[in-house]
Amino acid sequence: VEYPAKEVAIGKLINNEMTAALQNAETTRQGVSEMFQVWEEFKNLCNDESNTWSADLPYYPLVMSRLISACIMANSFTQCQPLINGIFNEWPTFDYNKNQQIKLWNTIMNYYAKTKDLDGMEDVYKKMTEEYKIKPDDVTFNIRCRAFAKQNDQRFEALFIDYLKIFNRYPNEDVFNALLNGY
Repeated sequence: VEYPAKEVAIGKLINNEMTAALQNAETTRQGVSEMFQVWEEFKNLCNDESNTWSADLPYYPLVMSRLISACIMANSFTQCQPLINGIFNEWPTFDYNKNQQIKLWNTIMNYYAKTKDLDGMEDVYKKMTEEYKIKPDDVTFNIRCRAFAKQNDQRFEALFIDYLKIFNRYPNEDVFNALLNGY
């Protein structure tokens, strides 16, 4: 399902409002808190019968990426897990706009990388590629390579071969540097 034009505009506006809440706050934690307030208001608006907005708008990939990314920036990891659980178990996030989904998948993998849950990160990668049939990108491999390298996990060595199989070319500079950092 692709976004209707009206909902694209609404999604961008709410994303901008959440970003402003984060940027204008005195601390990152305060900004995350204000951003969640904006999201709650947005959910209420979308469920208000006086407008024609889809009740699914608050769960679109763009919005969920913004929320999770901000939580990661603020080291508010406990706020990430309920969002991720909702995405996979409750909300229709992956029903919308497939071309926006890779950013969300990468954001979720980045959460697992930052919390040093490499098996969780790999579970998300497998779900993304096998169950949802989303093709990884350079950012995906950069996140995975850096996570494995930081933890001295030798799985990073297999990523080079995986990258070649998927893209049929050598990795870009960022991915290549992440691979080198593992050594």
